[in-house]
Amino acid sequence: MGVAKHLRPRAAWFCLLALCFFAALHQPVLAQTGTKKLPSAEKIVDNYLKAIGGKKQASAIRDATYDWTIQLHEQSMGLAKTQFKTPAAQRWEITFGNGQIISAANPRSAWVRGLSGELRTLTGPEAANAKLQAALDVAHLVDYKKANILARVVSAAELSNETTRARTLAFL
Repeated sequence: MGVAKHLRPRAAWFCLLALCFFAALHQPVLAQTGTKKLPSAEKIVDNYLKAIGGKKQASAIRDATYDWTIQLHEQSMGLAKTQFKTPAAQRWEITFGNGQIISAANPRSAWVRGLSGELRTLTGPEAANAKLQAALDVAHLVDYKKANILARVVSAAELSNETTRARTLAFL
């Protein structure tokens, strides 16, 4: 599995979106408060697809590997590697000084190996969330509506001092 050279600049967008999805799956969906109206989930997904080159470009990606360095306060804390393969397989490896966390999901199973090295097969809602996350990530959200998936915007947050705003989606 290799990474096409033209995808590396887009990896940051993809990673941001993936992290937002991961966070959204682990937070309760709360009523929107405040005076600003949040954009629709469809608008966010459309903007994301536009940013990565369009539906056609996203659909053409059959597999990809992303490698990056995890930093906290400009100090390297570890390494991470994400692998995606169509139709819906995803694997994450996060390596820290004290160990490694590996997780994977595909349509048939989901599992995680923690820092202690203990392997755990995910079941129930936890497995369903991991499988859904893998399917959405690998498909780059192309035609998520055809899979009968409801998306909601649950928050908007300012990213550091930039004018860019991060939108968190929850898929139900």
